[in-house]
Amino acid sequence: MGKAGIIIQIFTLANNRALRWSLASFVSSPLIRFWNSLTALQAAAVISTLVLMIGAGVEYWYKLKFLAFLLLKWILRKSTPFDRCALRRLLLHSVGPILVVLGIAGEFIFEGRTFIVEDREEEQARNIVGSLEEQAESAQKSLGVIEDQENAAKKENDELIIRLAKATEQLEVLESHVRVQGPRWQLLEDGKETFVNALKPFAGQRLTIVRCGLTSSSEQYETEQSLINLLGNDGTRKDRAGWAMDHPGYMKWPDCSYMTSSGLEIVWNESASRTVKDASKALTSELKKLEIYAWGHGIQSAQRQLFLTNLGADSPEIKAIDDPSGIFLVVWENPMVKSQQTSVAKTKTQKNH
Repeated sequence: MGKAGIIIQIFTLANNRALRWSLASFVSSPLIRFWNSLTALQAAAVISTLVLMIGAGVEYWYKLKFLAFLLLKWILRKSTPFDRCALRRLLLHSVGPILVVLGIAGEFIFEGRTFIVEDREEEQARNIVGSLEEQAESAQKSLGVIEDQENAAKKENDELIIRLAKATEQLEVLESHVRVQGPRWQLLEDGKETFVNALKPFAGQRLTIVRCGLTSSSEQYETEQSLINLLGNDGTRKDRAGWAMDHPGYMKWPDCSYMTSSGLEIVWNESASRTVKDASKALTSELKKLEIYAWGHGIQSAQRQLFLTNLGADSPEIKAIDDPSGIFLVVWENPMVKSQQTSVAKTKTQKNH
């Protein structure tokens, strides 16, 4: 076997087998970094192939040079019969060296090109992985935004519960301080001039009286009618505030039959115009001036599902959300009349005992 064959076996063995000796004492050496670097190993493989090709060329240089010389003379038609005979014999004996050199040269070219393509595909793979990581990070951020929105909705719901609890406490405090009064329609009648004049600036404001259940008590019914008469826009009568009471003006809330409350409840939409809000607050204020227990509150549209589930589609809260231009008023039981009736019942019971 010639030197070229020995060299080929040596480099093939070096490329296909890993070193088996321990490198523990050289952990921080450049050799370890070189041995673990893909790019360095690829470059070393290409250089090794180049060295192998050069070695093969040196090994067969004399034969190849003489073959090239004879071949050039034959091409130029200056060869003698002896030259052509020598060319045939030399060409026959040089097939092996030629194939070795061509094979090593091909390995050098294609192996080098393979490493370049592999690096390019690796870079593309890194870009794809980076893009996927960015998309995953974006999805994670979107999930975080959704979680934040859910937390905000939960917080808003908790705040609503707290507000309702505070409203209940305020209701109890106000009930304890309102003077003992007779029918509320009578208080409206007594103070109708001041009441109407204070609310005339909001003429044209739409107001709907909401009846809780299918029927009302006598006192509730008379109070509802008194409000409709004083606030309505019947003709050109100057003793009315001129509010729009006929769109629809009167509606029933059947689902509230199992609910209990007291006073006059005024409901409006928080997203309504300034005029609607001012009219709602003015109506609440003027009722209180007549010493009629009244309380008002705005509703946010985002709370629609909460009120729909708990109060029903005909509740004043849902109506206010669906109709921001209107004000909705519920005439609940008279807290003072109810209190008086309870006291009378207790007194009768004590006397019977």
